Amino acid sequence: MIIVVITEASVAYLGLTQIARLSTLGGFIGPEPKFALAVSHFQDGDLPEAERLLLEVAAETGGNADVYGRLAVIGLNTGRKDQALQWLAQSVSLAGADIDPLLLKSEIMAALEDPATAIAACEDAAAIQPRDPRPWMRIAAIHRHNDRRYDAMVAWRKALEIDPNHPSAHANMGVMLKHRGDVVGAEDHFVRALALRPNDAGVRLRLADLMAEGGRYADAAGEYRRVLEIKPDNIQALVNLGYALLETRDYEDALAAGKRAGALDPALDHAHHLIGRARYYLDDGEKAVVSLKRSIDINPGFVMAHASLAKQFLAMGRAEDCLAAAEQCLDLDPANTTALAYKAVALTEAGRRAEAEAILDFDTFVRTTVFTDAPGFGDMDAFNQALAEHVAGHETMVANPSNKSTIGGGQTLELLDGDPGPVAVLADMITGSVEQYMAEVAQAAPDHPHVKALPEEWGLISWGVVLGDEGFHHMHIHDSGWLSSVYYIRVPPSIARQPNSDAGWLEFGPPPPTFPTKAQHPSLRLQPEEGKLVLFPSSFYHGTLPFRDAAPRITVSFDIVPK
Repeated sequence: MIIVVITEASVAYLGLTQIARLSTLGGFIGPEPKFALAVSHFQDGDLPEAERLLLEVAAETGGNADVYGRLAVIGLNTGRKDQALQWLAQSVSLAGADIDPLLLKSEIMAALEDPATAIAACEDAAAIQPRDPRPWMRIAAIHRHNDRRYDAMVAWRKALEIDPNHPSAHANMGVMLKHRGDVVGAEDHFVRALALRPNDAGVRLRLADLMAEGGRYADAAGEYRRVLEIKPDNIQALVNLGYALLETRDYEDALAAGKRAGALDPALDHAHHLIGRARYYLDDGEKAVVSLKRSIDINPGFVMAHASLAKQFLAMGRAEDCLAAAEQCLDLDPANTTALAYKAVALTEAGRRAEAEAILDFDTFVRTTVFTDAPGFGDMDAFNQALAEHVAGHETMVANPSNKSTIGGGQTLELLDGDPGPVAVLADMITGSVEQYMAEVAQAAPDHPHVKALPEEWGLISWGVVLGDEGFHHMHIHDSGWLSSVYYIRVPPSIARQPNSDAGWLEFGPPPPTFPTKAQHPSLRLQPEEGKLVLFPSSFYHGTLPFRDAAPRITVSFDIVPK
């Protein structure tokens, strides 16, 4: 009989496949190649054979931490919890300064829904190897899984103290900070993660989404394109790129992105919606309707597509079709701001003015307050001066932003990010006014759709505007808000004192000229006044009239956004 002895050196020369064949001939396999063969079976999913070989290695050598660790995983995956825990204990007892068995214990105990024991294992590992970030990364993952976001952030910060260049820690910190509303901090960590791992398409996609949500659509489009350079068939990046391009008015490119996404997945509702939206802006109404209806056919519950179809019909002068689409949208989402706005316009166009006026109840839902003091400031002049300097000098100020209503002026991005300065004081003042507004309108008109959509939880977003000579806001709505507001910081003399003129005034009611309306729409105009706050439903079309004055008109706006 020929005895074939397979040693560790044989593994390198013959390879595992040949060794497996030789072993069937009765060859003697040493512990090291046998372990390697067991690992190969383990990786191929042949757990019984892997277990047999590992047990032979343990019997021949007394075992080590890695052998028993793999046996523990096999036991867990074959439904033998008690046996798995015994093997796991043996692995940990043989580990010495090797923390891998403790980290494995953490993973197994987390899988068995015992987070306390899992975290304790990580803490033991951290005590053995205090300069290894892995225990803290595991602790963070456990806390995140159990929705303990603050504790997860603490653990990621500890991992970054050990290794400031840990890309996964930076990426996860970015995600958590975004959830907490710290978009500046989130972006910083995403950027750091990408500096370390530039081809991480997932992190780059999160950065792009963060930019888009903050209104930085051109920057977002650039990042989406970088994602597509890494993963050309990433449909989410394609669709989100298309939506960003709509905001930057690159309609042909947006249409191309939608078509490419639709080619990759013909049943993707967002691809057809994006195509329809692009065709709306390209004045290809009939084809836009086809695309939007296709999106709804694929996903009848796609609220945004119903709202977009209503808008398309309104732009085509088809008031009755707009009403039908708006009603379908409101059936799905009674709080939908855009559908309610289109419904009011379409009702007026269809000759049902009384119903439109019931929605546009200016007397009940447009409310004003004039502040007479601001905490921490000697008087309102000092407060408004601080606000004016903060807004006018804000680093995010953009002249005539393409995706906003501002014409002949500049507009900032989010004022509550980073250092809000005096805007934080104004936000507190407005919060009190909003709470009073909610209580009053709920009592005055409990059956109105605006009141029925009153949010239980909400947050504030804010931006500043500086309008110059002949500047104005075209008529628009705020589709993400429930309630909107404007606070007047500086009002030019021509607006404040000029008799028999409404130049520079705030107007509610009429839709923008992009809709070919024929009827006379309800309207309300209010004169600006320094220190005045105006609160109104986000679904009310509003804008300002142009004015002539060298002095700037400076305001801060807030949206109350449901959570």
